[in-house]
Amino acid sequence: MFAITTTLAILKHYELELKMMTFEAAVKFLKKLPEVVNEKALFSAIESVKIPVYAYQKALEEQSVAQINTHIHQALLL
Repeated sequence: MFAITTTLAILKHYELELKMMTFEAAVKFLKKLPEVVNEKALFSAIESVKIPVYAYQKALEEQSVAQINTHIHQALLL
């Protein structure tokens, strides 16, 4: 869950820069983040991201169902 929280915090931390970029530039930027980061601001952003446990568990369940449905559809195509 920390990885997801951190990812959302990175998006929040760089929100203004990302909004001013094209999609392609944003993808390139996110693939190679700047080496110099304001650590205090980034950790503050991480702390501000709140994901309720029930919402996280529901997302995991939905992902599991989607994977099962994909396998069923693939099996039906064979």
